[in-house]
This record gives sequence, structure tokens and C-alpha cells, in this order.
Amino acid sequence: MLKINKQWIDYHPGENLLQVLERADYSPDFVAVEVNGDLIKRKEFQTLLIPDEAVIEVFTIVGGG
Repeated sequence: MLKINKQWIDYHPGENLLQVLERADYSPDFVAVEVNGDLIKRKEFQTLLIPDEAVIEVFTIVGGG
């Protein structure tokens, strides 16, 4: 299981962060992400494999004025 913003979802072995975000209906272009407390650079979304029981925090980027 993976925990994303306090909600549990199924773990899929070999899945990268980008795949997890898309499966959880997040647009990877408009979020900042922490995995197990570490801020992840957007360029690493496709290469970072997510371990079972990871805690993922997704922060939505909102524009304003």
C-alpha cells in the first residue's frame, strides 16, 4: 500500500512516481511532491521507483494574484 495525502492506494511493484501520480489523478505538471519526507525534482518523476508503504505528499500549485 502507498499513502498519498493521508489516503491509502494499492502498491504496484516497479511503478515510478509519475505512474503513481497519474493513477491517483494528479497532473504531474502542476504539483510538488515529497516521498518519505524528501522533496522530489520533477525531472526525477519518471525514474524514481516507489517502494511499498511509501508516504507521498502531493502539493498542488495554484496561481493567484
